[in-house]
Amino acid sequence: MPAADCEGIRTTLYIRPDGTYTRISEYIGADTFEEGGTWKTDDKGVTHMKPANDKDPEWLMDFEETEVVLLDADGNPVKGPLADHYKLKKN
Repeated sequence: MPAADCEGIRTTLYIRPDGTYTRISEYIGADTFEEGGTWKTDDKGVTHMKPANDKDPEWLMDFEETEVVLLDADGNPVKGPLADHYKLKKN
């Protein structure tokens, strides 16, 4: 993923069927952070990721067949030259 203060952010996301997740964000050439929380999919198919720390903002994503697409605050895919950097490949 793009980052303002380093080369980028290598992101690993573990999504569990019990409604919890863990996200590991490795700031390339710097620190690694881990956060977790809960997730829920709304009636429009948008998945809301709510961090356990209430001070952190909720983030949105959409599951596709071979990837997870991180969405903007309005629930839309990111557009522009960096759009592909907001897609996580499924393993």
